[in-house]
Amino acid sequence: MTLATELKAFQKACTHLLSLRWNEQTTIPGAASQGTTFDFAGLLASYWITGTHIDMMFQNLSERTESNDVLDTLVIIENLRFMNDINKAKAVTDHNKPLTKFLKWLEDQIKSNDSNKLVFPAHMEKMKHWIAVEIDFKARTISYANLTNVAQGDSLSHEEMPYPKAVMKKLQWELGDNLVHGKQEDGTECGILTANTIAHTVFQDPLWVVSRKEVERVGWFNQLVEAHIREVRF
Repeated sequence: MTLATELKAFQKACTHLLSLRWNEQTTIPGAASQGTTFDFAGLLASYWITGTHIDMMFQNLSERTESNDVLDTLVIIENLRFMNDINKAKAVTDHNKPLTKFLKWLEDQIKSNDSNKLVFPAHMEKMKHWIAVEIDFKARTISYANLTNVAQGDSLSHEEMPYPKAVMKKLQWELGDNLVHGKQEDGTECGILTANTIAHTVFQDPLWVVSRKEVERVGWFNQLVEAHIREVRF
């Protein structure tokens, strides 16, 4: 991304801030039932990315696949509702049949479209950390992206990040940390990197780098605000 492109993104964000109504209810895909335009503001600061942000960003990525005839049948991008429903399982036998209506619908979608992959975010509660996960139905594997820095002494280092046992226990597949991803260097950007990992995997978007930390957040702010504006005008 060139300096001119980055400047344009910031200018666009300033324009949106001048016209966006304060705390107006938003109904964009992925927004919480009581979500408002105030939720967008968190993207413009160094705040931790919330579940609401994750749902809105991943719904945006899902719509990108739906607009591509090839990707729409090969890849399914889900938001947090997938892991929320998976986590309702209390035992392995709970997976003998779909646990919820949504999981039954998703299973039917995967089978009818002969989808290759399912990608989604997952939350490691004890670490308060987001990770990106990919299930490859053809290879019968699960891959995840450990987004943290490998620098020695970093509290978020690869060596100190535990195996995502709680997530994988419910999925019951093979595991490998082999999704290509950027490297997190603080305690707040894991949500942004999680979305970027999927965008890079599915759409070949540029990988997140620390020098683009601010513009990446601004870019997501612009995309979600523009989705809100389209909903309001409609």
